[in-house]
Amino acid sequence: NGAIPAGDTARIFFDIKNFLAPASGLVLNLSTTNTHVQVIDSEVNIGALATLETKASIGPFRIFIKPGAADNEVVEFKLSYTSNAGNYKDFELFNLTVSLDYLNVEVNKVSSTITSNGRIGYSSPDAVNGIGFVYKGQSMLFEGSLMIGISGTQVSNNTRNDNGSSDENFVKRQRVSPVVNSTAAFEAHSEFDDSNSSSPLNIYVRHRQLAFSASPDDKYIIAEYEIRNKNSTALNGVYAGLFTDWDIDESGRDITRYDGVNRMGYVYGKTAGSKYAGVKLLNSIAAPAYYPLSYEVVGDPLETGGGFTLAEKFQTLSSGIKSTGLGSSPANGYDVMFVLGCGPYDIPANGSVKVAFALIGGDNLQDLQTSAAAAESKYNSLSDTTATMPDKVVLKQN
Repeated sequence: NGAIPAGDTARIFFDIKNFLAPASGLVLNLSTTNTHVQVIDSEVNIGALATLETKASIGPFRIFIKPGAADNEVVEFKLSYTSNAGNYKDFELFNLTVSLDYLNVEVNKVSSTITSNGRIGYSSPDAVNGIGFVYKGQSMLFEGSLMIGISGTQVSNNTRNDNGSSDENFVKRQRVSPVVNSTAAFEAHSEFDDSNSSSPLNIYVRHRQLAFSASPDDKYIIAEYEIRNKNSTALNGVYAGLFTDWDIDESGRDITRYDGVNRMGYVYGKTAGSKYAGVKLLNSIAAPAYYPLSYEVVGDPLETGGGFTLAEKFQTLSSGIKSTGLGSSPANGYDVMFVLGCGPYDIPANGSVKVAFALIGGDNLQDLQTSAAAAESKYNSLSDTTATMPDKVVLKQN
C-alpha cells in the first residue's frame, strides 16, 4: 500500500548499467544483515552486459518485512555483482525505509505528507520522515502539528514543547493507508488516539487527506480530522487547530497575515516575487482562531527559547482572531508561525465533530485566494461537513 508495513512483502527492481569491460555470466545477489527483513528471492542471473549497456527492471527481488520491524526502520541492503567466471566482483550498499508511518502526497502542484499520528508534512519532529509542504519545487514547511484542548492543562498534541522536544500524545491505531477507488487523485487515512498524554481527553481521531490533480483544485490538499469523544460524558469547550512553522524566505524574512473572508492564515516572504502558502479553515460551524507567532517578538508565547507550554498552546487555540498578522512592520520580517483552528465544540458522549483544513500554495495572494475558494467548494461537495459519525441505526415512525 506504499508504506511497506510489517507483515508485507515488497518487490525490488534495479536498472543496471555497465560502465566497464563487457560482462558475461553476470549474477546479482541481494542481502541484508537486518534481522527484521528476510530476503526471499536473493539472486538473479542477468547474463551478458556490454560496455555502456543498460538493462531495466531486473528482478524482482522479494523481501519480507517481519512483524518486529519498527516504524520508519532504515534497512541497509548489499547488492553484489559477480561476472566473468568469478574474475570480477563488486558490490553496492543502499538503504530502504520500511514500515512507514506516513505516505507522501504528490499528485498535483503541491506535495506534502499524511502521517499516522496527525502531523502534516513530517511524521517526526525536526522535519524528519516526510517531505513537508512543497510548491513548485520550494520546500516551505518545517512543522505541521495537531492540537486539541479544553483547558490550559489539557491539550492533546504533538507540537513542540518547552523542554526542547515535542508532546508526543498521539498513538497510532491504524497505520496510514490509501483509500481504494477514491474520486480524488489521492486519498489516504489513518487513525490515532491521545492515550500517550498524562492527562488525556480520551479522544479517537480519524484523519484523512485528499488531493486533486485538475485545475482549479491542483494547488491544495485537504486535511480532515474527525474527533470522537470516547468518554461516557460530554466533552465541552473543545478547541482544535494546526500549528504550522513556515519558511518561505530563505533568510527567515517572512510575514503572516489573516484573511477573514476566507478564514485563512497565510505566509509570504519579504523578498519581491515570493511564493505564498496558506492554511484555510474549511469548517464554518465554529468560530475561527488565528494566532500569529514568532520567537523574535517580545512577549510572544514562543519568545523564551522557542518553548511552548500547554497553557500557551490552549491560549493560541482559544483566543479567537488574535491579530491581523505579524512581520510586516520590521524591515526584515520575522521567522513566523501561526495556529489556525476553531471552537469551542461540545462533543456528546461517543459523538464526534469534523475539523478540516486546506493547505495551499500560490504565486501571490490572489492565486492563494482562488485556490481557497476552490477548496471550500470541493470540500462542501464531498460530504455534509456538519454531520457526525452515527454510533447506531434506529428505524422510527415518520
